[in-house]
Amino acid sequence: ESAKATALAGYGSVVQKTPQALMTSRLETNIVPSITELMAAAKSQDIKEAALQCVYLLGKGMKKVTGFQFRSKEQIIDCVLQVMNVNGLTKSRNAYLLTVTGLRALTAML
Repeated sequence: ESAKATALAGYGSVVQKTPQALMTSRLETNIVPSITELMAAAKSQDIKEAALQCVYLLGKGMKKVTGFQFRSKEQIIDCVLQVMNVNGLTKSRNAYLLTVTGLRALTAML
């Protein structure tokens, strides 16, 4: 489980530091499918938080990219909304933390 959270954190950091030309060539083919797969399978709170943080960093990284049609944006937004779906959780600190982190991630993607 911690390896998945680390991988998500790594993707977010890589997007922040990668030059624009390299990022756009790998975003749709390598990065997004890996992120969405890990997000869809996320069960633990740690992985969900890491996934939402990764999307936040991805959104921030995409702000520096110009002239690129990000076709997978809706797919990532859908995954964020799925992770944020806390209906099964009691209204605990964890549920609120996922909601706040998810909203931050969604805002960065806009």
